Amino acid sequence: MDSLIDSLDRLNKTFDKQEIRIDTIDGRLDDHDRILAHHDEKLANLSKEVFKHNA
Repeated sequence: MDSLIDSLDRLNKTFDKQEIRIDTIDGRLDDHDRILAHHDEKLANLSKEVFKHNA
């Protein structure tokens, strides 16, 4: 029975580590989404400027 409890404890710790890794990756993806949104806005503004100059 002790070996089963030990195995379950190790498995639980593994899941906890994976959850931390997933949260870290999710945070990085959020950062990248914000960066991409910022670049999209800059490109849209540049496109407007180019259009004004070419009109």
